[in-house]
Amino acid sequence: MSLRMVSVLLLLVGLVGTSCSMSPSGSPARSSCDGIGAGLGGCDSNLPEFSATDCVGVAQEFGTALDERTLAVITGPEAVDGNARSVRLTHAMVLVSDLANRHLRATGLHADCDVPEFMGAAEAEFSSELRDSVGAFLYDGRPPATYDEWLEQLNRNIVVIDQEE
Repeated sequence: MSLRMVSVLLLLVGLVGTSCSMSPSGSPARSSCDGIGAGLGGCDSNLPEFSATDCVGVAQEFGTALDERTLAVITGPEAVDGNARSVRLTHAMVLVSDLANRHLRATGLHADCDVPEFMGAAEAEFSSELRDSVGAFLYDGRPPATYDEWLEQLNRNIVVIDQEE
């Protein structure tokens, strides 16, 4: 089994674990908020919001939000609630992608928005700090990765824009 496959399996195990965890008070923690898993950040009080009225505008908002969340993981603690940076990077990617996709579908913009156009506009919003450092954290350095590998993973995640409901 490849290291990347192991990483994906660990991510899935972590997601199941966070959705079934108990809160410090001993009562069950919320497993999701508005249909987004709490472990992915769905219950965060500071979720990215999308308000653009065209594909490029949503992509720019997406790029900015993902850049901010990714840099917060990179510059933050090595682990939070038992989740390594690599897991939290994936959570940020999934959360921001899901919220952007929801906005595109709620506004009907998804019909005229394709992944290459979207990703081109989003990538223009990524900071040089993200580009220079995200690869080192993608798999927590085991193995070392590149920005292009992270971008490839992001593209696989954002393909949902082109999918029918």
